[in-house]
Amino acid sequence: MFETGPNRHLYGHGVFSTDGKWLFTTENDFEAGVGVIGVRRADEGYRLTAELPSYGVGPHELRWYMPGRILAVANGGIRTHPETGRAKLNLAEMAPSLCYIDVRSGGLIKRQSLPGDLHRLSIRHLAVNDGCEVVVAMQYEGDRGHRVPLVAIDRGMSGLTPLQAPASVLGAMRHYCGSVVLDAAGAIAAVSCPRGNLVTFWSVPGGRLMDTMALPDGCGVASAGTARFLITGGTGAVCLVNLRDGQRRYLGAAQGSYPQWDNHLSVGGGHLTES
Repeated sequence: MFETGPNRHLYGHGVFSTDGKWLFTTENDFEAGVGVIGVRRADEGYRLTAELPSYGVGPHELRWYMPGRILAVANGGIRTHPETGRAKLNLAEMAPSLCYIDVRSGGLIKRQSLPGDLHRLSIRHLAVNDGCEVVVAMQYEGDRGHRVPLVAIDRGMSGLTPLQAPASVLGAMRHYCGSVVLDAAGAIAAVSCPRGNLVTFWSVPGGRLMDTMALPDGCGVASAGTARFLITGGTGAVCLVNLRDGQRRYLGAAQGSYPQWDNHLSVGGGHLTES
């Protein structure tokens, strides 16, 4: 347990260094209205040793792009302040970005942004594969009648490419992605859309939508192997999905059971096996 410093609050995500000694957290400098990355010694009671700029507003998820060297940070672009609760204070001026930061120097390596007409697409969550491809999942803060891409790929810092999908799927996603994860091969991304009761699956090499599945309040996604995912929902559902053979096996009740799973999911202690 630790507390943030003055004029700071956490934004919900963090990553450890590969040796487990350092914790990097996304935080809000709410008086200045900018994002920072807190750097803490995990083996010294999470003592804050440094702050790095996130080079944006509202940093949310961060992942290692190159472990120990470069962090990829999703700057959502939305300014908030504790005195105004969850109010979004700068929607007209939003400037979300995907930033690559050198953790040794704190310097900005590269900032990726979407075209200006998509500036209300908040870049919130991301996943990185071994080929240095980054998949981002977004939330739209614009007109409810717009159909905008909610998933994009950055291939080796070459620029964000929004992925297209049928208008019916974009409408069903309800402008909101909750989590993104890659399978063990790094070739398929599962992106959850809890407001639309939908989970989408995307080919990373092909940059295309592969499949979808309905799941009430489905948000937690985790890799369960190659082309396999474990998915949880707010109604208590736990589903093992195999995209190779199309099987979807419920490990928990589809609805009405306890616990009610929340936003994110991770699988530890080895790998899943089917019996």
